[in-house]
Amino acid sequence: MGALRVEFAETARTAQSSKHALQMPKPSKLSLVLALSVTPWLACGFGARDGHAAPASSVAAPSAAPSTKLGKVLARARLEIERQVSYDPAYKVTTYRDGVDTGKAVYPGGDVDPARGVCTDVVVRGLRAAGVDLQPLVHEAAAAHAAWFPSIKTADANIDHRRVPALMAYFDHTAKTLPTATASAADRATFEAGDLIVWSFDACPKCSPRHIGVVSDKRGPRGLPLVIHNLGPHPTEDDSLDAWTMLRHFRVLE
Repeated sequence: MGALRVEFAETARTAQSSKHALQMPKPSKLSLVLALSVTPWLACGFGARDGHAAPASSVAAPSAAPSTKLGKVLARARLEIERQVSYDPAYKVTTYRDGVDTGKAVYPGGDVDPARGVCTDVVVRGLRAAGVDLQPLVHEAAAAHAAWFPSIKTADANIDHRRVPALMAYFDHTAKTLPTATASAADRATFEAGDLIVWSFDACPKCSPRHIGVVSDKRGPRGLPLVIHNLGPHPTEDDSLDAWTMLRHFRVLE
């Protein structure tokens, strides 16, 4: 494979000025230097959460039954938190299957080291637990419908499904797209557990897909569902649905 390529997404910013917006920590000088100097690869959130306590979840909905597809997605997404998966955006060959390193590229069903990952891996691993393998789905869609994926210049089964722009493009054509507004009770009611959210850290028109997460079956004190995502250094489940510019709200499982 090519030389190791790394991408750190733009530093997370607070995209909204209202008093309800989630305040993210300022990036360190090292974060800024790395963000400006490395070669883009994975479009996923980068920003240390040192000193940032996740907002408390004071209102919890009953967890989805673990035997259902939805329950499996949420359980697998939460496993990323329980295992304290380390945020690692380095390009890697998907040599792992079911947590075991086979020593060679695995397709379909391939994964990187399960102890490491980025925001897309929360989604990929969660859906795979429910029988939806995004690795072949995205890679084969990119081969058959190149026009859907302007972000993919050369198809690569190791990474196509681990890019936020590619996932957004794939779901734009295959998933149910729902509203992104959160202001009213009716707006908030459109968000269901297992939905996928794609964010930009910049306001439009400069917005671009940079981060993705899974809607939780728990709600925070503001009445918004929590989100399971990996912004680094480890995955979290917190009150950040409206923390950044929401570009898409998808429902993959009906």
